[in-house]
Amino acid sequence: MVDLIKEEKTTSKAIALVVDPGRDFGGDSPFASFCFVQFCLRPDKTLDCIGYYRAQEFQSWWPVNVAELRYLQLEVAKKATVTPGKITTISPYPRLSKDQDNIRQPTKVAVPLIDQWVDNHPVRIAKIALMLTNNTATPDPEGILFWNRCLADLEQTANTKFHQDGVQVAIDGIELLLHWLEATTATKQIVDPIRGC
Repeated sequence: MVDLIKEEKTTSKAIALVVDPGRDFGGDSPFASFCFVQFCLRPDKTLDCIGYYRAQEFQSWWPVNVAELRYLQLEVAKKATVTPGKITTISPYPRLSKDQDNIRQPTKVAVPLIDQWVDNHPVRIAKIALMLTNNTATPDPEGILFWNRCLADLEQTANTKFHQDGVQVAIDGIELLLHWLEATTATKQIVDPIRGC
């Protein structure tokens, strides 16, 4: 695409397609919403970017899509020595966060709170693990607070109606919590007999 844009004064032929999501992203991957991107070089040497999506969730996912298109546009424009222009997204099936019965539903970009903490606040997950495995009379209040916030977040998700494509469930936070629970339990089994001596 970069070579084509460099050679032409104007062009709309710079197109990249997602041909086989199963092959490209793994056998169990769902069919991607993103289908293709088109770069159009205008006579004033600005490079417009058009992304086509089979379906698009506008409340949360659309800003992510535009940011991804902008990243691609900047990369191609830099290599082709042209100026980034407009960004357009096209979808025959736009969705908001409510279905036809006006019931609120999550979008696929929604990430459970515990998974957000894996990158941003992993110590909170450690405090939950310590609180859950600690048998003292006064458990850590922060651990209790964080655990209650995670449970409330998971409960809200469980009580929400999902759209027809289902929902991708992130599990990194739960896995990290499980590892820390196992580590805390193993440490406790070693430490307790020593205390008893």
